[in-house]
Amino acid sequence: MIRIILAFFCLTLSGPALADDAAGTVELNGTKIVIAPDFTWRFDDSGGERCTNLYREAAVCALPSIWSSVPGKMETGGPRWFQQGTDLRAKVAILQGVVGETITSDVVFRIINADRDKKSGFGLDPEETDALLAGQTPKTVVSVIGTGETRAYSYAYLPDGRAVLVTTVEQPSYHYSLTHRKAHAAFVSAVKFEVQQ
Repeated sequence: MIRIILAFFCLTLSGPALADDAAGTVELNGTKIVIAPDFTWRFDDSGGERCTNLYREAAVCALPSIWSSVPGKMETGGPRWFQQGTDLRAKVAILQGVVGETITSDVVFRIINADRDKKSGFGLDPEETDALLAGQTPKTVVSVIGTGETRAYSYAYLPDGRAVLVTTVEQPSYHYSLTHRKAHAAFVSAVKFEVQQ
């Protein structure tokens, strides 16, 4: 009985135009959500790819059902988080040293190790990512965190001495799954740059 009422509610909210795989649509924080007949949901891609500006020259551009910006204000100096489904999230950081100083791999790894310091009894395993980051093949490492999450990090150097660091997190997870690999590559591909030479 509850399912029938919920299905009727979703259909009523959706209006006359429904996608073939949709039982209805609703709006959540200004974003359109498609409800499937099995009561799962996804972000509506009918508006095409959406770009979220991060820094002066960087943005994340993706279909909402692939990677969607987490609603809310970006904290000062903090990253904007993105999500895919309920288990995957991602962020981008631009690493900048002292004026005129180039970011080295030692600096990048200090930041990665600080990010993964949560009871991680495992090292960082090198991986390949099937995507370009800032026009380059990024260096990628993966960490399985003891508390049930896996973090993948990809980084590349920018022409002006800075570096870009992409982090994806799957939770719960005890290994670098195929789903996480694909999601990580999709997020790396979604990071767009217009770097001044």
